[in-house]
Amino acid sequence: MKVPTRVEDLQRFVKSYLTESIKTLREGYAAIVLSIITDILAGIFLGRFHEILRWMPGLIVLIPGAIALRGNIFGSLGSRLGSGIHLGLIDKFELRNSFVIENVKATLYLTILFSILLGAISSFLCKFVKIECIGIEYFVVISLFGGLISGIIMLVLTFLIAFVSSSKGYDPDNVTTPLITALGDFFTVPSIIVSAILVGNLIKFNPILIEVLWYIVILVFIGNIMYVILREGRNVWRIVCESSAVLVLCSFLGSISGILIEYNLSKFLLLPSLLVMIPAFLEEGGNIGSILASRLSSRLHLGLIEPEFKLDKNLVMELISSFILCFCVFPLVGIMNFISSKLTNLQTLNLIDTILLTTISGVILTIIISLITVLLSFISYRRGYDPDNILIPIVTSTADILGIMILIFTFDFLFL
Repeated sequence: MKVPTRVEDLQRFVKSYLTESIKTLREGYAAIVLSIITDILAGIFLGRFHEILRWMPGLIVLIPGAIALRGNIFGSLGSRLGSGIHLGLIDKFELRNSFVIENVKATLYLTILFSILLGAISSFLCKFVKIECIGIEYFVVISLFGGLISGIIMLVLTFLIAFVSSSKGYDPDNVTTPLITALGDFFTVPSIIVSAILVGNLIKFNPILIEVLWYIVILVFIGNIMYVILREGRNVWRIVCESSAVLVLCSFLGSISGILIEYNLSKFLLLPSLLVMIPAFLEEGGNIGSILASRLSSRLHLGLIEPEFKLDKNLVMELISSFILCFCVFPLVGIMNFISSKLTNLQTLNLIDTILLTTISGVILTIIISLITVLLSFISYRRGYDPDNILIPIVTSTADILGIMILIFTFDFLFL
């Protein structure tokens, strides 16, 4: 159905939009508010352990990539579960259900493989741009340990959130993705810090242990690849293959986000509250894009939206929902950042300037991310790829790197 042009048709269109989308806005906004809280807590937690970042130079480069990787892997899992629930493939968690087993196994493979790869990529980029950093074995071991700790927790929570939200009458597409990415942030930062502390203690106890772990990790990496290729079924293989191509790119983008933070750290240190703002701002940009991506994926599967570049009624309503969320969410990020900075005695902008910074930056980010999401949704679906495996990783990682650039640009434009 095309977007109407006559006044009467426009009135009916607006009424239809309000009726159909109020549930989407309510569910999505509630989940995102919770994600802002967890992201602010993650930012404060990171600030409290800044000495570890000084003791292990370059570790900050790993953290954005680790956060993005956890959100990408488990956000895609949540999206697949949402599609499975919509299509009637699953209605509860059962290990006898092949759909459940395949998704659990594929998610564990991806967590192990890309935690290792992310550590190697972070080390490579640090050396490439000549940033002082710890050795590759430290990056990889810390990344894997952190990935396993947070990954096991997130696997349980993802299934729990998807099934509970569905049983309560909520649309999993509106709830699962933002909650999962928020919890991914909340658990990933402490997991990386705990892993770094563990590795540091191992070095103090016996430096040779890190070398032993490094060789074990290499064997685990090769073993996982061989097992997936030789032993796993078609569906697991498809999820791993389709996700891998995207996650390689997203691992690079996540690490580049870390490089950008490292290079511009002096600007953020002018106002320490900006460091606390980073996780929440980046996450909400990714969340708005991820909700749009997840809903587009389900509607493409159900045939409610055709993969054609025209202003279809359902597509327009999804875009309007994204921008309403944008204007509700990013001012709230500014308000909560200001309050948390005051409570923790961090230097900050005044309240109005903080809201102005997050809102202007958020609107710019939402416009770009929405266009990218629609474009990739249609292209991937037309080419026969499952958008559930492709969209969310690209959207969240793109939001990270664009978000850092936009936030820095807006801050410089408004205040420097």
